[in-house]
Amino acid sequence: MVGICRCLAFGVLAVLVISPACFAAEEAKAPAGLGEPGPDRSVIYRLNPITGRFTPVVRKDIDAENVYYRYCQRLGKWVWSKATPTGELRMAMGPGSSQPAALFDLPTSNEERTKGFENQAPELAKRLAINGAKPSLVLGVNGKWTLAVDPNGGRVFDEESGQRWEWHGFRVTPVNHSGGNSWAYEGGRYVPVSPSYRFVIEPAYQ
Repeated sequence: MVGICRCLAFGVLAVLVISPACFAAEEAKAPAGLGEPGPDRSVIYRLNPITGRFTPVVRKDIDAENVYYRYCQRLGKWVWSKATPTGELRMAMGPGSSQPAALFDLPTSNEERTKGFENQAPELAKRLAINGAKPSLVLGVNGKWTLAVDPNGGRVFDEESGQRWEWHGFRVTPVNHSGGNSWAYEGGRYVPVSPSYRFVIEPAYQ
């Protein structure tokens, strides 16, 4: 009987010692906040821009054109990317990039979405409601998305290639300059880099 009690006591102690480590490993999979991803760089996330909550997703659940958070080996950091129809994550969005809010992990309730945007930017949310415009989100230099108005279907400054793209309905067009197709983001604006015809990445989102 004493032996059994000792075994039970050891088992309870083992659970108390091991369980916190297991829970910590599970919690580490989701980033605590923007720019603070967990140690597992293979995880892909969606963002609820209203609550700031990240949700891990598996590749089979990736939806075309939607925006996801992934680790970019080439840049050595976490980046925002768009999904192609085949589920591939393309581009590494830099400052000034904007995307329709509907491409993020928004609440399903229209009332909840409206209230959330009103809390974040009341004047802008009111203007969007009056004009009947669909909300967009713009990426700041701090890596955070904020509510914005974008008459286009979105635009991307790709930090991997230095290229810029704009969405006009279902049509995606490159933004070039007289010296080529490469840009840098300096002082809050895009600056042409010349000569700069390095390579062209087809967006392939249609």
